[in-house]
Amino acid sequence: MLEKINLGLVVLLLGVSVWLGTSLQRQSRAFSEAIQKVSEEAELDRNQHQENLEATRQQLASLKDELSGAKLLAQKTAADLGQISARVKRFEAEADAFLVEQRRKAEEEKHIEKLKAEVPTPSMTVLTTSAGQVRREVVFPKLVGSSGLTLMENAEFRDIYGSKVVFQEKGGLPKSYSVMELHPGVLEHLGVNAAEAIEDQKERDLFKEKIKANMAKLYQAKLREDQAIVARKARAEEYRRQQSVLQDARLAQIEVEQTKADIERIQAQAELERSKAEQMLPAMLQGIGNYLTQ
Repeated sequence: MLEKINLGLVVLLLGVSVWLGTSLQRQSRAFSEAIQKVSEEAELDRNQHQENLEATRQQLASLKDELSGAKLLAQKTAADLGQISARVKRFEAEADAFLVEQRRKAEEEKHIEKLKAEVPTPSMTVLTTSAGQVRREVVFPKLVGSSGLTLMENAEFRDIYGSKVVFQEKGGLPKSYSVMELHPGVLEHLGVNAAEAIEDQKERDLFKEKIKANMAKLYQAKLREDQAIVARKARAEEYRRQQSVLQDARLAQIEVEQTKADIERIQAQAELERSKAEQMLPAMLQGIGNYLTQ
């Protein structure tokens, strides 16, 4: 009976061992399958994640390109807006300057018309000379000065030289007035700008002063040249005089030397005669003594 029990236990243990082995095998296979499934799912997730990451990278690259394009477009738009703004400001400035200039011209024209109305209107006639030249004859019934007084009557405008305006009465002599002596209305009728005329006169005066200065320089140069010529002539004359004096001195020296030679020759001749006389004197004295003793 014990053997049966032991056999039963052995069979039971074998059965349990088989069941455990089978169970463990099934669990191991299930675990392996689960691990494989998890690995496969992980691989799928990794591939999907890789694809998603690549797509994300591409999207980021595209977004960067779009952002760069947007920045360039924004910069270009800002530059264009800056240029447009500068043009608008320049246009506004030019428009303001134009309006100011137009207002100034309108005020100036009103002022000119007012000045013209303050003096008698001159008569203007277009004449043709015998040579075929056309000139404008402007005659002021009354030529008004800057003080409002009448300077001339029936004064014909002849010409303008610098700041001098020339008029002439019929049968009279031409007479010039400075633009400052004439009423501004007279100048407006003639189309003469007083400031420009005065500036032109300054240029003329400056030109005259330059001519005078150049003439003075030329005169001084000519004077120095003449003085140099006179000095050279004086030196030459003095040299000739000195040479003449030297020549006369040399001639005088020669004459002195000749005179000294003549004197020495005469002295030598006299000495010779004296020696002869001294030599002859004893014989003469003896002859005289002999003559007296006879």
